[in-house]
Amino acid sequence: MTILILDDEILICQELQAIAEEAAHGIHKIVTNSEPYKVFDLINRLKPEIILTDIQMPGISGIDVAHYVYEKGYHSKIIFITGHAQFEYAQAAIQYQVSEYILKPINEEETLECIKRAITEYSEEKKHEDIYQLFQNYFVEHSEIVRQQFMEKLFFQPMYFNQEQLDYQKKFLMADLKEFRVVAMSFVTENRSFEEESYYGYSIWNYFQKKHNSIPVYRLGEVMYFIWSFPETDINEKKIFEEIEAIKCELEQLYPVHLKIGISQKACDLIKIQELKKQVLYCLEYGKTLDKNIIIRYEELPEYYSDNSYFDMIDETAELISFLRKGDKVKALWYVDKILSQTQDETEEYSNQVIDLIVSNVNMFLSGLPSFQREAMSQRSSAEEKIHVQSSFKLKQEYLIYWVEYIADCISNQQNGEQNILIQSIYDYINTHYSEPIGLTNVSDHINRNPSYVSRLIKQNTGKNYSQILMEKRMEEAKRFLRTTTLKISQISEQVGYPNVQYFTKVFTDYSSITPGEYRKITTYF
Repeated sequence: MTILILDDEILICQELQAIAEEAAHGIHKIVTNSEPYKVFDLINRLKPEIILTDIQMPGISGIDVAHYVYEKGYHSKIIFITGHAQFEYAQAAIQYQVSEYILKPINEEETLECIKRAITEYSEEKKHEDIYQLFQNYFVEHSEIVRQQFMEKLFFQPMYFNQEQLDYQKKFLMADLKEFRVVAMSFVTENRSFEEESYYGYSIWNYFQKKHNSIPVYRLGEVMYFIWSFPETDINEKKIFEEIEAIKCELEQLYPVHLKIGISQKACDLIKIQELKKQVLYCLEYGKTLDKNIIIRYEELPEYYSDNSYFDMIDETAELISFLRKGDKVKALWYVDKILSQTQDETEEYSNQVIDLIVSNVNMFLSGLPSFQREAMSQRSSAEEKIHVQSSFKLKQEYLIYWVEYIADCISNQQNGEQNILIQSIYDYINTHYSEPIGLTNVSDHINRNPSYVSRLIKQNTGKNYSQILMEKRMEEAKRFLRTTTLKISQISEQVGYPNVQYFTKVFTDYSSITPGEYRKITTYF
């Protein structure tokens, strides 16, 4: 940080420099200037963060300096030095965002506090600006990933967002979305194979990413969900329906697929998304009874389709996962049966979507497991594929039950196995001693096994080596210290077992794709 002092009186410059040096604690650069004709060149060259300027100088005034800084768009903190508290100075201070006044003769204590305040204010503003830029960069690079995650939560998970959060997400991720309808698009291919469905499903999704990126879209199996902005007037709304029809025709010309499209009622509140989702599923189900592949609006459905009651399966799915997490097969299967029994009087399309809901949420749970648990479930993806490709709902149910049973057994076996007990002992030892210079020999002595066996055991059960596990623990603890303490990065480095802070910074950056300082900025902001 650079502090620039401007006053045509050399003695005052020297007096202010001495005070500023005390406020800066030797970490900020202090520059003085008593030659007014050099002022603008100095400001352009140094771009000082703080400027103390006399208001009345030969040929130039402090108001001129403030005006120049304001017009250039520099964000310097300006402090006026004056012997006269005149009204025109107050006006200029307001217009050009001057921070404070220092009245002559200089009071050392008051001036010191004034400069300290300016340093603190600028530092805080810069910190927030840096954090904002970090987030801007992240969301520019990952906006589609963030939008997909939000869409999945909207459509398939319990609604934990409050209205303020929903409004923010709508504004940030979904542009000008005032009134909208949920649009669901299902497709079938000629051969109805899993490979074709995956390929053409991706192709259609990619089409929307390239040609209609402003429309939020989420794909689940052969159904794509859109949150489509609709205008208030009937004339403009008709144009949107025509646009959807044109897109349907174009896709059917591009790919060997047959499309059915369901459109919900209009809404302006994202909290209604899951209700609108069910409306479009009824539309798609009704579309199966028609010969032509047409666009069906919920308002046009026969009464017996639109009057079906809405069963919310989300809480039951959360309970199912809680018992899977414990490896409790009996209770997990009980919840599967409970959820499926509620679909008996529902349409086939809706019942299939309930199974997709279970599969999606179980997969999210599995993706959060430690890697050694995920890798042990080698049949997971093949069982999921078998669920997906079945045309019979009864067969889908049977494969789902088998899949849940298999996962529960795997988790239970892993939790109860002897090797897992040893692995847990290893993790416990690392969790207790990670800040110390511990090696594989220390761990081996702890569990009374030889180092070669321990090395194979760790690799077999986790897919990682000992050093990797230790490093991950140290990095997670470093993150905790960065989030919850004000310790210096060098102190945190020592706390987590890295005496060399440069090496710690390299390891942390490789592990997190972000430096310790940047991580602290982000987490401090939240």
